[in-house]
Amino acid sequence: MVKKEYYTNGSLKETVYYTSDEFIRVVNDSGTFDTTYVKQDGVRIAELRPDSSKLFVHPEPFTQVFVNFLVFVKDFLLRIGLLLLF
Repeated sequence: MVKKEYYTNGSLKETVYYTSDEFIRVVNDSGTFDTTYVKQDGVRIAELRPDSSKLFVHPEPFTQVFVNFLVFVKDFLLRIGLLLLF
């Protein structure tokens, strides 16, 4: 599928090529920019951006972080873990 976007004067502003669910190419005055989506079991888990950066996507609606704390109590070292959901 191809999507073309025009300026108000009628000249072409941008063309977006949707080659597949995993690949998009954008062509405009600044150049050509490719974005690749990485999927696992049909769920998008990462995006390879035109500037070579990577965006990792968590498919769940929340994020889990496990935080470890090391605490000294009366000469004993205790490890305390917290699971944070946000």
